[in-house]
Amino acid sequence: MKKQEDPKERDLWNSIPKLEVAERGQTYFDLSLMAFENGQHTKSLALAESACDCFREKADEVGLANCQTSIAFNLYQLGRKPEAIRALIRAVVSYAKASDIQEWEYRAYLAEWLRESDEPDLALLQLERCLDYYSHENATYAITQILSQIADLLCDLDRCQEALTHLHRARTIYKEERDPMLVGTTDIEIARCSNHIDDSTTAKSFALKAIGVFDSSNNQMKRAQSYSQLGRALNYEGEFEDALKALDVAYEIVTNSKPVNFYAVYMIQKAKAHSLLGLGRETEAVVLQRRNAIINETLQWE
Repeated sequence: MKKQEDPKERDLWNSIPKLEVAERGQTYFDLSLMAFENGQHTKSLALAESACDCFREKADEVGLANCQTSIAFNLYQLGRKPEAIRALIRAVVSYAKASDIQEWEYRAYLAEWLRESDEPDLALLQLERCLDYYSHENATYAITQILSQIADLLCDLDRCQEALTHLHRARTIYKEERDPMLVGTTDIEIARCSNHIDDSTTAKSFALKAIGVFDSSNNQMKRAQSYSQLGRALNYEGEFEDALKALDVAYEIVTNSKPVNFYAVYMIQKAKAHSLLGLGRETEAVVLQRRNAIINETLQWE
């Protein structure tokens, strides 16, 4: 069945021939947004490009940047990620020329896309520029969000000491804001990063802090993450029985969740196998290792 035409869309199309350049550009942009919301990304892309031509003719940097952003997100949805990144770079440059605050929101998106495209150093550069800006503006929430993103990226780059510095700064701000949930979430990240560098003492300490928060709030997925990090830390200390108990708590939560997070299952099973081997329970460990091999055959994490 042919989709019924939206009266608002029809009116916008009918108005175009009567409009001046700037108004025509805005109308194309509005139509582009409507198409995007309807999942019509090829149509939305073409309309955004038409809007760009109008705003370029009018030398309207903000209008141009908005259209370039629309182009970028449509390209991204169409799976054309390298082109999407280039379009978003152009949008950020246009926002910067116009001194428009949207520059910083889209720099953060750009960092995310660069990271996905295996350009971590370029992603880090964008995030650091965002951090400088938000620090200057004293925008507390934005500062902590960027600190966490930078720390996560630094940890992936094996620059864990730098990551920990950023996480502790974020934790201090969350404490000042009296937000236990965000303090607890940061404690999980500190534990994870500490485990990454085999600092089991710090990892255990912060995992236990997180458990205190998320056992109290009954946040199941955060509980799973907290107990998982505690289990890893205890494995490093050779406390295999206690490690296995902690990992069993995490495993039960994750396997009973819908949908199942197979990456979490994989990592917990890997840690449990380590505990079982430490306890001399090789047969049980081999069962978990075989399960992980089957998962990894499809998802190829290692």
